[in-house]
Amino acid sequence: QKNKEVNGVIFTTMHSAKGLEFDNVYIIGVNDGTIPHEKSYDIEDEEKADEQIEEERRLMYVAITRAKDRLCISCPQNKYGKKVSKSRFIDEIEEPLNSELKQVKVGNKVYHKTFKEGKVIEKKNNMITVKFKNS
Repeated sequence: QKNKEVNGVIFTTMHSAKGLEFDNVYIIGVNDGTIPHEKSYDIEDEEKADEQIEEERRLMYVAITRAKDRLCISCPQNKYGKKVSKSRFIDEIEEPLNSELKQVKVGNKVYHKTFKEGKVIEKKNNMITVKFKNS
């Protein structure tokens, strides 16, 4: 934050991101069991469990609102070879946060800094598959 001329990546937790802003924010591993954490489901007291999940919902909100220009959320379909579900918080995100993806169509050309030029070959359930020329 001190030297805005430095190019780099800052890894931080949702907790420590509070009060900060970044041009680009990547939130990775947004799956049930991670956010909200699986321990939230194990709380026997239903009221305490609800409070814990609400706290994690607020954390997700903090993470999302750190982005000034671009927000990218990843939710893998498999973790350690086992199928996992996207976080319940994903479906709670309202427009316009997810509106850009709706504009992407099969056949669109895309550009990636590392992989260069690619083409969208599949779009299913708010997820796209891109075929890059050099892959």
